[in-house]
Amino acid sequence: MTISQIQYFLETAECKNISKAAKRLYITQPNLGRQLTAMEKELNMQLLIRSNKGIRLTPAGEMIRKYFAQIMSLYKEGTEKAMYASRGFSGTLTLGI
Repeated sequence: MTISQIQYFLETAECKNISKAAKRLYITQPNLGRQLTAMEKELNMQLLIRSNKGIRLTPAGEMIRKYFAQIMSLYKEGTEKAMYASRGFSGTLTLGI
């Protein structure tokens, strides 16, 4: 599973519609659908219930959404801190009074 797939799942869960999520992610709807299906196959569980009215999360989808949100938060925080470190903005500052 990739970070992109996690992002795709979270966006789809938020939009409750694959077409809307695909537009927000700047990818095609068929590609998004394939990525979500691949994720479900890899995890060996159904995460989404698809219908003409949109999508709903299964109980497993609801559970994993919380953890995926934490993963994305840590990923963003880690990459931001790494960026600062690569620019020399890391270390300890000691002030004496």
